[in-house]
Amino acid sequence: MLLDIFNSAVQSTDPSISQSREELYNTIFIPYWRQNLENGNPSDAAGLDSFNKYFFPSFHFIKTMYNNHIIKITSTHKHNTPFFIAMSAPQGCGKTTFTDLVCKLFAHTGVNCVSMSLDDFYLTGSDQDAIAAQYHSNPLLQYRGNAGTHDLKLALDTLEALKTVEPGSPVSIPRYDKSLRAGRGDRSPPSRWTAIDSRVDVVLFEGWMLGFTPTELQSPAAGASSCEALSVPEDIPTEGIQEVDRLLHSYRTLHDLFDLWLLLAVKDLSQVFAWRLEAEHKMLAAGRAGLTDSQVRDFVLRFMPAYAKYAPFMYAHGPQRQEGVPVLKICVDKDRQPTTVDVID
Repeated sequence: MLLDIFNSAVQSTDPSISQSREELYNTIFIPYWRQNLENGNPSDAAGLDSFNKYFFPSFHFIKTMYNNHIIKITSTHKHNTPFFIAMSAPQGCGKTTFTDLVCKLFAHTGVNCVSMSLDDFYLTGSDQDAIAAQYHSNPLLQYRGNAGTHDLKLALDTLEALKTVEPGSPVSIPRYDKSLRAGRGDRSPPSRWTAIDSRVDVVLFEGWMLGFTPTELQSPAAGASSCEALSVPEDIPTEGIQEVDRLLHSYRTLHDLFDLWLLLAVKDLSQVFAWRLEAEHKMLAAGRAGLTDSQVRDFVLRFMPAYAKYAPFMYAHGPQRQEGVPVLKICVDKDRQPTTVDVID
């Protein structure tokens, strides 16, 4: 069973796994953990517990899947094919920390990992304004975030280009600046994009709505997960979600690109509100501009209808993906610590 790969790395006594765990903890994880203490992360003892139960087993699983990918492409002579990983997780649950660490851990083992976010492929400001005007009566499409507000062609073209990147022929990854246009956001100028000029081994692509399956395609015949049922707040509005559901169909091509899915799940959707409030309170305490509690609620409510409509199915059966692509699903608590782990295949 694939889940055995994850479990084998949780406090394993296997000498090779134990040595790898100790080396990665001391050289990569603990310096990163201490660097972020000022942001409210807990003690080294808590860090060690997180590393042993969450970060290292997850990386061990991902690295094993990557190694299997290398064997496969070597046998088929497709040497320029990176390992594409999708990570679907709600806002505030620790996506940035997870992706940063996975890429650092890969780098330490000689693997070039590039991280990307679906957020960086939002439409330009003018194109987003056009969407808002086209769907002027839909409150979910007046602002970036939901299906229909991303430049999917740019995302697909960028991922395709990463297959053949070479020194002297760099590929630029777009960046999006959410502070532009008085907070409505816009794509950063190309001069601020990230240039990749060496061969890419792993692409880690994260997003809050990656893997959502349109309603009419939700078939429970797919693999199932044993995680607890998701608690959904009762006061989530549903106006406009039907148009978002139709627009979601266009994301299938993107979802089908990935070789592995990582799914961070929460037990209660209201936790997304709490995490966003926590982030804003930290910014205010640091003297930076932040949203008020009521503004945070208004902001998160733009995403909640999609969470409520798609997350329950995704948590039970996995994200939309090609047949046979495995999903490592980790349920996290309010402290972003794992409670249960499952593999959907």
